[in-house]
Amino acid sequence: MAARARHCETVGYSGLWATSHFMGWVPEVLWARHLPAAAGGPHDMLEPVAHLAALAMATERVRLGTVVIDPLTRHPALLAQSFLALHHLSGGRAVLGLGAGEAANTVPYGIEATNMASRFEEAVEVIRLLWGGGEVSYEGRYFHLDRAVLGHIPGDGVLPPIWTGAHGPRLLRATGCLADGWIPSPMPVDDYRTRLGVVREAAVAAGRDPSAISPALFGYVAVAEEAAAASAVLRHPLVRSFALPLPAELFGRYGADHPLARSGMSDLIPNRFSAAALDDAIAAVPDGLLEEVVLHGTPDDVRKQMAEYHDAGCRDIVLVNLTPLASPASARASYRLLDELVADLTPTTGEVHP
Repeated sequence: MAARARHCETVGYSGLWATSHFMGWVPEVLWARHLPAAAGGPHDMLEPVAHLAALAMATERVRLGTVVIDPLTRHPALLAQSFLALHHLSGGRAVLGLGAGEAANTVPYGIEATNMASRFEEAVEVIRLLWGGGEVSYEGRYFHLDRAVLGHIPGDGVLPPIWTGAHGPRLLRATGCLADGWIPSPMPVDDYRTRLGVVREAAVAAGRDPSAISPALFGYVAVAEEAAAASAVLRHPLVRSFALPLPAELFGRYGADHPLARSGMSDLIPNRFSAAALDDAIAAVPDGLLEEVVLHGTPDDVRKQMAEYHDAGCRDIVLVNLTPLASPASARASYRLLDELVADLTPTTGEVHP
């Protein structure tokens, strides 16, 4: 893991990101069928702050962020302390990527997950207050502080930026009012442009500079030397299962109902469905849906698609390589292609600006 992190920094990646999940996105019954010999499994998830702390010790320049952690599984005071520690250990490179929460991270574990948008807004306020230093008292609907203190505050006053994984109108507006960046899950480029507009309008209404909010994207990628091979990746059942957390609205654009009657990633619990139900759901994913939300094709194709998101306002894309799920033997080649793509994009500053 450390060697890979150092390699990414040398190639020119500007950040390394950890997901925050107890349970993975891929249903175990599908993993067992298609990747029986793979090490670990779909739920083999490292705790993200410990993961990023290890990467901090192995690197010098790259940003280190979560995409995204939530204030349901971790109290805002713990998030505030953890990311100050990570910021300190990494020399000021931590990014607190914060979301409202997901059913897969809460329901199976007995964690309350109601009124998530309101809890999210309060959590950001609590974190900011604790980062301000001194004794903090706060009486919210969900969180309560009584002369609370957080002693490890950077002497230079430089705090970790907070980026949100917002999608709905309320949290998009909260991003514009409260956050330093926006890093949503995969979505069509036109949707990205529209939602970024909501973030920026909210920033202006709050008296903030909208250009100070960093627009990013958690971007799935399927890459190969030949476009046909990348298209084959998108047809593989494991990769097609990544369409199931997408909102019903996207299915509706293709004249289809969501096969699991879900509103998206926030309420999908992947291990609650039988193999037969998942097979039927994957077969019902409309043709073209994944092509619209996954960067795919040759490196040149992927570069052109990244440019479309750039034109829509995006400035950072986290590249999540789905290719090995469809073809484990292609893992090394697909990561080499992404490395070459990033190296081509990297300016002399050493940061990636797709």
